[in-house]
Amino acid sequence: MKLLAYILAASGLILISITLRYNSSPKKIASVNKHEKIEVRILENPVIHMTEAKTFTPLLTTTKDSTNNDNFIGKFHKLETCLQNVDSYCDEFSSDSERNYSIQILTEQHRIINERFENLRHNPTLRDTASELFAREILVKSYGPDLQLSALNLISLYPPSEENLKAITTPLRVTIEDQLLERGLEILDNYKNISSFQMQITDLFDNQIRTGISEETSKKAAGALFRFLNETSYAHFSEVREDLQKFIATKNASAAFRGRYLALDSALREYKALSR
Repeated sequence: MKLLAYILAASGLILISITLRYNSSPKKIASVNKHEKIEVRILENPVIHMTEAKTFTPLLTTTKDSTNNDNFIGKFHKLETCLQNVDSYCDEFSSDSERNYSIQILTEQHRIINERFENLRHNPTLRDTASELFAREILVKSYGPDLQLSALNLISLYPPSEENLKAITTPLRVTIEDQLLERGLEILDNYKNISSFQMQITDLFDNQIRTGISEETSKKAAGALFRFLNETSYAHFSEVREDLQKFIATKNASAAFRGRYLALDSALREYKALSR
C-alpha cells in the first residue's frame, strides 16, 4: 500500500511534467501576460518555460560586499524586482514586449551568478558567507533549473554543511532535469562519507526512485546510487527493490517503472559484488 500511494502520487505529477515539456518546446512558445513568469533556458538550446508567478520575497538582506564593489546580490534582487513589476519597466532593458523584456532580465541574472562563481573560483580568499547564503536561496526557491544549476556551481565552492546539504537536495528531490541531477550528485560526492548526512542523501534517492515524475531522471538516480551505498543504505534500497518488483508485477503497474527497477537492481548487485 505504501508503494501504491507513492505511485499514485507520481501518476498525478506526470501530467504536470507533460505540460511543462510541451510548453518548453522551442516550437510552441505560449503567449505571455503579466501574470506569468518566463524562465529562459541558457545552457543548452534556448527554451522558454512558463511557470506561475510568485511574489518576490528576498531571503537575504542585501549588504555591501567588501570583496566586490559591484554587489552582485543587490544587482540580482534588483533584477527580480524589475521582473515582478511588469507594469513598471526598468529602463536598462528593452520593453518592446514582455517576453523580450523578461528574457533579457533572466539572462542577466544568469550571467551575474556565473560571474560570481568564476570570481570566487579563482580567488578562494573572497569566498564570503553572503555568497554562500545566496546560493542556498536560489536552490530552495522556485527560480528554475538553469539558475539553480548556476547556484549549485557556486555552493560547490564551500565546504559541506548541514545547511548546504539541505539546499542542494531540495531541487534534486523533484527535478526532471538530468543535468541538474548529475551536477548535484557530483557535489554530493563530497558529502557521502559524512555519517550525519547519510539520512538526507538516502531520502533524496528514495524520493527520486519511488516517486520521480521523469522516468529517465529516476533511472539516472537509481544508476548513480551505487557510489553512495553503504551497508545501512544497501539494506534500505534492497527493500525498495522488493517493493518495486512486487508493484511492477501488478496490473496497475506502469511499464515505465520497470526501467528504474532494473537500474536499482543493477546498482545493488554491483555494490554487493564489490563488497565481497
